[in-house]
Amino acid sequence: RSVVSNNIAHNNGNRGFNFLSCRDVVVSGNEAVDNYQKRTDSTEAFGFHFESNGPNAPPNRRLTITGNIARRNRPVGNQLEGFALHPARIEDSTFVANISSGHQRNILIGEPMHNVSVIGNVDA
Repeated sequence: RSVVSNNIAHNNGNRGFNFLSCRDVVVSGNEAVDNYQKRTDSTEAFGFHFESNGPNAPPNRRLTITGNIARRNRPVGNQLEGFALHPARIEDSTFVANISSGHQRNILIGEPMHNVSVIGNVDA
């Protein structure tokens, strides 16, 4: 099992933390703050982004996403999420006790997801 824990992503490009088709990963105690895209054609910014790398890529499986914070991740354009699970294809995962504030959509959960628990997250 892999662990991504106690890291800070600050003032990066359009994504603080980006996870593509991951398996057996714990993402815990991280903070993504003030990540933004400086280009004028940018339309997205994410604190934590989870997606499958293309329509034929394997889904994200067995993720534990807990105790993370996303604050003020902003694009030039209009899409911004603290936690973006789209188009994630997430399976057998838990999304618990995360905090997101200062975004257009603090926590955006898309389909399809299978056997996923989303519990006690704060959308401020």
